[in-house]
Amino acid sequence: MTRSQHSAISTLRRLGDFGIVKWNCGRGWRFVAGLATSAERDAVYGFRAVAEPAALLESGYALPAGFAAAMRHGHQDFLDQPWQDSRAVAFFELNASFHHGIVAGSGYRFFIAAVEQYHRLRRLLTYGWVLGIDRMRQGVVEHPAILDAL
Repeated sequence: MTRSQHSAISTLRRLGDFGIVKWNCGRGWRFVAGLATSAERDAVYGFRAVAEPAALLESGYALPAGFAAAMRHGHQDFLDQPWQDSRAVAFFELNASFHHGIVAGSGYRFFIAAVEQYHRLRRLLTYGWVLGIDRMRQGVVEHPAILDAL
């Protein structure tokens, strides 16, 4: 296998991890529907609005140990430092960790696995996007309020 073939297969496998392509047994790869239109991309973002409230309703719901303190610290760091668009990816990761932790409190592995897949898709859609200071400020205000409520 040539270096470029290896690179292509590696890229296709990574796209498979994101749920963008799928291996056809013995017949190559195919693109999976789901991100081609703005409505499909909006559905990806709407998933969390369904998953998180459902996770909160699981019996025995409890935030992971140390989660609230770590999230408060991470969010405060964004308030304390001047915003730069280059920090958008770091903010996305903090945001993803926050929402993952909210769902992880359910202890329900299927919710957790679904949210992990959701974040893989969002990473693909978000890394080229500059979130901006307004989106960051919204998150650092809303997330601690959610922690207070929980």
